Amino acid sequence: MVLILAALLDEALCIIRRSRLIRCGKLTCYTGEFSGVKYILLLTKPGIPKINRLQTILDTYPIDRVLLTGTCGALSDSIRTGEIISFGKIIRAEAPVTELPGGSPDRVLLSAKSPVITPLHKQQLREQTGADCVGMEAARVVEFLQGRYPLSVVRVVGDSVKDQKYLQREAGFRRFFTERKPGKKLSIAFSAGLHFFQLYNRKRKLQRRILALVKSELGGPSIT
Repeated sequence: MVLILAALLDEALCIIRRSRLIRCGKLTCYTGEFSGVKYILLLTKPGIPKINRLQTILDTYPIDRVLLTGTCGALSDSIRTGEIISFGKIIRAEAPVTELPGGSPDRVLLSAKSPVITPLHKQQLREQTGADCVGMEAARVVEFLQGRYPLSVVRVVGDSVKDQKYLQREAGFRRFFTERKPGKKLSIAFSAGLHFFQLYNRKRKLQRRILALVKSELGGPSIT
C-alpha cells in the first residue's frame, strides 16, 4: 500500500473524488486503488506536518512506499507552471541536504517556513540556496521517513517566479473548492470578480495534473 501525502484538500481534490473516506483513529483519510495498487491519502495541512499523524497511519496500515505530492513554487525562470518534477534533493535552513535516490539528482526543493510569494523573495532564495522550487512540508517528512520507507517527492509546479498576483488571489479563492455551502461558494466567486474563471481553470488544471502524476507513480501511463 502506498501512503500519499498532500498538504491541501484543493490540491488533492481529483484524487479524493475517486477515493473512499475512512477514519484512522481521529484522522480523516481517503483510500482507493489505481492500476491495482492500493493507496491511502493523508492531508498534512500547510506548514510543518505533525509527525504523530504520520506515525498513526504507519502503525495502522501495511505501508510499503510513501509519495509526497501536491504543488510547489518555481524559483527559476526556466521552470514552467504545470511542470512535473521528481526531486532528488530536499533542503531547509540550518540542516544538511537530504538526497532521494529515485529523484532527479539535479532538481532541488527548498522547504521554507512560510509562503513565498514575491518575485524578489523567490530571487533571493534562488541565489542563496540554488534550489529550483520551494514548498513548506517536504523536509521534515523526508527526514522522518528516509531509511524507513521507499520515498518519492514528486510535485506539480503551481506558480512561476513572477506569479505574485495569482498567489495573492489564489489564497482567498482556494476556499471555493472546500466550501460546501452554495451561498458561501457564490460569495467567494463574486469576491474573485473577473478573475474567477482564470483562477478556477488554472486550479482545475493543476488538480488534474496532480491526479495524472499520482496515477503514473502508482503504475499507470507515464506523463510529460
